[in-house]
Amino acid sequence: MLTNSFHAVLVLTMSINRTLLAAFHSVANAGSFTAAAHEKSVTQSTLSVQVGQLEKTYGCKLFLRHGRSIALTETGRELYNLTRQQFDAEQEAEALLSRKICGPTGHLRMGAVSSVLVVEYLKTFLSAFPLSTLALEISNSQKIITDISDGNLDVGIIAFPIVDPRIEKVVLRQESLHILVGPDHEWRARKDVDFSKLADQTLILRERGSRTRQLIEDNLGALKISPRRIIELNEWAAVRELVQANVGVSIVPESEARTIDDDCKMRIRDVDMHITQFLIYRHDRRKLATLKSFLKLIAPADRSVSETI
Repeated sequence: MLTNSFHAVLVLTMSINRTLLAAFHSVANAGSFTAAAHEKSVTQSTLSVQVGQLEKTYGCKLFLRHGRSIALTETGRELYNLTRQQFDAEQEAEALLSRKICGPTGHLRMGAVSSVLVVEYLKTFLSAFPLSTLALEISNSQKIITDISDGNLDVGIIAFPIVDPRIEKVVLRQESLHILVGPDHEWRARKDVDFSKLADQTLILRERGSRTRQLIEDNLGALKISPRRIIELNEWAAVRELVQANVGVSIVPESEARTIDDDCKMRIRDVDMHITQFLIYRHDRRKLATLKSFLKLIAPADRSVSETI
C-alpha cells in the first residue's frame, strides 16, 4: 500500500533534479559533507557543488556552515523530511519487488567483533535466502560503529555502548569475561583467580577499539595493576593460539573460550567483568530488503528489544 505522503514525494521527485536532491539528502543524513562523500564514494567538492547548485536554483540556504561543521536551516529541515519520505518509498519499492522473487537477492555487508558470534546467524540467513550474498568483516567495535555510520556496512555485532541517533541496536546476549591460560601455566586447573594476580604476567589483548580491551584497561588502571608486558593482536583466534602456546595469559569473553579445555579457563574472583553484545544498524537503512529479512530472522520482536541509541 502506498503511503499518504506518496503524492507529495512524487511531485518533489518530478520537479527537482534528482542528482542534486540526492546530494542534499546524503549530506543531511550523514551529518557532514565528509561522511556523505565517504559513503557515496565521491569527493566532498562534488557534493558541495551539487548542494550549492540546489541552493542557487531555488534562492535559499539549506545548510548553515561553521568551518567544518554544518547544521540544517529551517528550510533544510523541511526538505529533509520530504527527502526521507522519498528515499524510504524507494526502499519500500525495492523490498516489495524483492519479495516477489522468493526473497531478497541483494548483498548484505556485515561486521562483527568475532566470527564465533556470527556463524549461526549467517547460516540461518543464507539457508532462508539462498539467492542473497554476504560479506563479513571481522574488526573491533569502534571500527564497526564507524563503518555502520558511514554506510560501509549494513549491520554489525559489537560490544560497545554508543550514542548516535542514526543507529538502532538490538540486545543479543550478555556474557562474562574469563581468564585464559596455557596448558603449562601455574594457574592451570584453578577455578578462579584474583584480578590483581595479573601483575607481572604477560597479558595478551585485542587492539585498542575493542570493548574487552577497554574494560580490562579500566580495571587495571583503577586497581593500579601493571602487567609485565602487553601483547596486542587484532583477532580472538590469534589471542587463543598465543595463550595455548604459553606465551602469556588473556581475558576473553565466554564465547571465545568454548573450545578451550576447562582447566585452562577460570573465573575472575574479585572483579565483575561482563560485556553485552548488540546488533546495530542505521535506522534509515532498515527497509532494505536484505537487512529487513536478516533482522526478522535474527532478532524477532518477541525476543529482543530494539531501541535508538
